[in-house]
Amino acid sequence: MKLIFLFLVLFVSFSIPPIFSSDVSSLHHHKEYLRRDEFLSQRWEKISHDESSCLDLASLYKDRGEYKKALKIIKEFASHKEWREVNSEIKKFLAYLYYLTGESEKALVILRELKEKAPQDILINLYLGLVYQDLDKLSLAKKYYLEALNLEDLSLASYQLAKIFYKERKFQEAIKYFKKTIQIDPSIRLAYYYLADSFLREKKYDSAYRFFSKAVNFYPIEVIKEKLKLTKKKLGKKFFFKWRRLQEERRRKAKLLSYHRVKGNIPEVKVKILEGAKKFTFKCGSDFKIYGRNKIVKAKGEKFYSLSVEKGKVSLRVYDSKREITLLEPPLKLISTNNYPFYILDVTYGAGEFWQRKVDNAYRGSLQVILKEEKIFVINVLNLEEYLYGVVPAEIYANSPLEALKAQAVISRTIAFRNLGRHKKEGFDFCSEVHCQVYRGLNVENSLTNRAVDETRGEVIVYKNVPIEAFYHANCGGCLRGELFGRREYLPSNLRDSEDRSKLSLTPWEEERWFKEKRGGVCAQDKNSNFRWQRVYDEEDFKLVFGYSLEELGRIIVKARGDCFHIKEIEVGIKGKVRQIEGDLKIRNFFDNLKSSAFKIEIKYTVKKGMLKPKMLILWGAGFGHGVGMCQRGAITLAEKGYSYKDIISHYYNDVEIKKYYYEK
Repeated sequence: MKLIFLFLVLFVSFSIPPIFSSDVSSLHHHKEYLRRDEFLSQRWEKISHDESSCLDLASLYKDRGEYKKALKIIKEFASHKEWREVNSEIKKFLAYLYYLTGESEKALVILRELKEKAPQDILINLYLGLVYQDLDKLSLAKKYYLEALNLEDLSLASYQLAKIFYKERKFQEAIKYFKKTIQIDPSIRLAYYYLADSFLREKKYDSAYRFFSKAVNFYPIEVIKEKLKLTKKKLGKKFFFKWRRLQEERRRKAKLLSYHRVKGNIPEVKVKILEGAKKFTFKCGSDFKIYGRNKIVKAKGEKFYSLSVEKGKVSLRVYDSKREITLLEPPLKLISTNNYPFYILDVTYGAGEFWQRKVDNAYRGSLQVILKEEKIFVINVLNLEEYLYGVVPAEIYANSPLEALKAQAVISRTIAFRNLGRHKKEGFDFCSEVHCQVYRGLNVENSLTNRAVDETRGEVIVYKNVPIEAFYHANCGGCLRGELFGRREYLPSNLRDSEDRSKLSLTPWEEERWFKEKRGGVCAQDKNSNFRWQRVYDEEDFKLVFGYSLEELGRIIVKARGDCFHIKEIEVGIKGKVRQIEGDLKIRNFFDNLKSSAFKIEIKYTVKKGMLKPKMLILWGAGFGHGVGMCQRGAITLAEKGYSYKDIISHYYNDVEIKKYYYEK
């Protein structure tokens, strides 16, 4: 029967375009989808009594968005047995399909039966919440969302619970669960907006201001701008005057201590830390000199200065003073004495990401200031090992086991060593964001991460004696991807991130479950929602994020998937037009900055005047990041199990060696 099903999936295809589908090249990635109903009906009679084939075939239809056909298959299979003899997986899938097709009453009957037999099943409780919410039985919806949350931190349950309270105008409860949602999954950007609005309605204006300020960076739309403006008005000028005074006092008290230089035959790197500014403010922990083309200026330590653009030159002033000290011709070099750091105010960190904010950062080494199109760019110049001091804790939890930190240090060094001069045409080696590696300077350094860098000094990963192009990410979702940046012999491809690294080969039904259940892999222990995550958009949410009605959403066609079910190409119908999106980041960003491109799409429908109309968009995802190279959560687990950093590197990169490229003097 399995062979018959395989033949069916490989050679049959439907002519009617689905609501959304996938067109890929292997059964593991859904093979080719069925196209002729006649052929299906002929073959279905032969496999209609095989449970796994039934689930697989229904899963294929569901993934195409053809829920009615999936329902027909499941119902026909169930009709050959007494209901009490039907497997719970068949019943569960049937209930999910009823819910998606607007038949929540039928879904409820099945889910209540399943709940009696499996009261601790997370998905049954979650779907009971969804079904009761769809039926407008909100007290019961809240009950089952809470039960699901007691079993596992599910952002979908927390977010839906918060939205119910928000719509009921019970804003204190809404605040509680929007906070919970952000705690579970800080990447759910809509939660910041609704949390801000809930605070506003509770007249907690300082908290409202904080979260509206974040939300407007995510969604710079008029409704949020107006609410932010209203909040600022409610707070009044005195609030901001007091806030600025406290901020200035904190900055004045910030003491900059001398740091220990790392000596040796170590490459120098240039890191862009500020760009596109008209002005920036800074101080140094000691007296320092500014070298311009036309002059050298001596400046005092622990005193704030500002540099601003003045008709192709740079004006130096004491901070908040209108009096100009001097006018300098760029490029400039700022060099401290006795290894004291520079301290720069309002450096943007994580631009465009959910963690975006402005921070005051201290930096080792010297600074360079260049002008481009009347805008200031600030570059930090230091040696590669000291650069890594500011990279490792910015890229992995600093309290991770030492061996995981050492693996991160070696991989980050390998990336830096191989990519020196990546931005040479722009006047520096690296940016300080995820495009190169996140670099946060002296602020984030701690003894354990510095130790990890020191104990691996000069070590680089090589393959056939050449430094590899190394990659890493937060959480692979249980599967290591190899094709995104081009196949390389040393990159594992489509392997489970488990100690045995077995090949990931799933049937369509297993794939359906894989996205919804937290199982397997050394990265599954992640307490955050990085291993498995959800996104949900009702009509209100969809309008805020995408700018048009949910009913204006047309077909969503997954054209191609890569390793580990990552979407490589997708078509989205919008207002009668089709938009084609290719590439990992472009796909993630289009769907509201998703954690990864490995996700399933579901449209929940409601029946209006006998027609199915979209009511909700639900995404089920796996992993955080691109999924290539070292999985940081997996590395942490392996280190906890006793793996050395070399073992960890060998786990994530095939047939590589570690070579020392430079030594301490």
